[in-house]
Amino acid sequence: MSDTMMRMIELIKKGECISFRRMDLDEAFLAAPLSTLYPIDCVPSSPGPPYPPIQSVPPIIYAILCEKPEFVEFFLSKKVPLDCFCQGWCPLHYASYTRDHRCLEVLLSCDYIQTTIEVSTDSKSYGDENLCNNSLHIAVTNRRYKQVYLLLKDRFIKTQFFYLPEKTCFSPIYVNLQSISRNTPLHISVFNNDKKMCQLLLSFGADPSILNSDRKAPLDLSYDLGYKEVAQVIEKNEDISPEDIIEENHADIPKIDDISPQITINELAKMIFDLRNKLETMEKQPKQYVIPNNIVSSCSICGNIGADTCPNCHKVFCDTCIKKSKHSCMLADK
Repeated sequence: MSDTMMRMIELIKKGECISFRRMDLDEAFLAAPLSTLYPIDCVPSSPGPPYPPIQSVPPIIYAILCEKPEFVEFFLSKKVPLDCFCQGWCPLHYASYTRDHRCLEVLLSCDYIQTTIEVSTDSKSYGDENLCNNSLHIAVTNRRYKQVYLLLKDRFIKTQFFYLPEKTCFSPIYVNLQSISRNTPLHISVFNNDKKMCQLLLSFGADPSILNSDRKAPLDLSYDLGYKEVAQVIEKNEDISPEDIIEENHADIPKIDDISPQITINELAKMIFDLRNKLETMEKQPKQYVIPNNIVSSCSICGNIGADTCPNCHKVFCDTCIKKSKHSCMLADK
């Protein structure tokens, strides 16, 4: 692995986006997989266990696994390809999997992602082309409530496609899309005994009557598994807004903000070090004392106004005290 690639990995891990930008890498380097020989450790920003090491990973996917949204935004600005796959998943899948939802928030501001939002993983169903595993299934399986909210929410963004208006409202991912085992996201939330996720999916219009490959609807499945609270949520199917569910159960509602690169501790420490060096250099330079003309000074001996500063000792004396030989510094010069 080259020194440049090792430097890229280290900066992404530490979140030093400013230093990464200064490397001024070309598009080929930004799109090339990192470490083709051995897996790389992922260092996520969120609390919790690290994600499994990954091999031959594109930089944008590695930044997502390290939960660095400022890097994702930088890669988007450099037009890095978003159709890259690593171990069967693309950037959208990984952003739906991580604990931090901000990388997904950045990706969803891209028109390409919006037009391919239902892209499937490499897992395929050979019986029905309409069956696939996508980012919504991944988010529901891993209990990523904010990611589910973002994927199912209508999004009005700017687009660069010539055949679309400058600002276009993109449709969200289909809430009832079945996986390769014919499970809808609602089925998956029942398997997880995840009452909150069931509420969230139902608030987005999930259909509780769809059957999976075992001919089971989500409600049937909840009774078979003995999940009474989940069954009650599906039976009631209360009219609750997604925002209320997110706000009640999971703190703040995700917002799309322009995530600007932030200065890390290491970069701040370097800035302080450079500033100290400059101050030390300034202190070593000869000092020049300048007394502005508009300042009225008084003699340090008699207190008379209109005194001048001695260029040798920098004390203030009037003409009278100097003439009376009361200023030893001036006498020595004479």
